[in-house]
Amino acid sequence: MIDILGIPVKSKLPLEFVSVLEEFDGITLMQKMCDIDSPHQTYLKTWVDTDRKSKTTRYLVFRCDEHDLSTYLNNEVTLLWLMKQLLPNELVFFIDEQGGEEHASVMCVFAKNIPETYMPMEESWYE
Repeated sequence: MIDILGIPVKSKLPLEFVSVLEEFDGITLMQKMCDIDSPHQTYLKTWVDTDRKSKTTRYLVFRCDEHDLSTYLNNEVTLLWLMKQLLPNELVFFIDEQGGEEHASVMCVFAKNIPETYMPMEESWYE
């Protein structure tokens, strides 16, 4: 896994599960979440990496406009396009989950510092 340079977050993110949007081989690739305090704030939690040795799965969590999410789910735009809508200084989160432990570690990062290898491919259409 790539080392993430960011600010460690000590507490659990105040996000609530809404729905699974994509799964593969028992791994959740994408879920829709919302802010517990502001349910109209939509977030996407997307899989970006797995370290089989340490049994750690890394997810990227970012805020997403509900209309933009709808266009993605209707195959009008790609996941890459959604992520490119983030402002460079907008905050995103990397969550490492180990075993069944949610939020084993959380890092807060500026969107401009998302490693290139964690960006989706050009043809990252919703399936």
